[in-house]
Amino acid sequence: MVVDLYKKSGLPEITYYQWLVILLYRKLVEAVKYIINDGINKTNIDPCIKEFEVMITDKHDGQSHEFLYDELLD
Repeated sequence: MVVDLYKKSGLPEITYYQWLVILLYRKLVEAVKYIINDGINKTNIDPCIKEFEVMITDKHDGQSHEFLYDELLD
């Protein structure tokens, strides 16, 4: 269902990057793989990584948090 919605939507690219975090959190790995294979490439990988880091570290507390790859598993 997630992949079907992705195919039909006309959302901005940044929204797809944010989806990756949400889908991973929900353990929908196959949908994440599909979006990465379909929509991520050499020209948009940097903004994708940046938005991924923002989504992971944003705690909505008004403070800046450092992105730590070592803490991704948590």
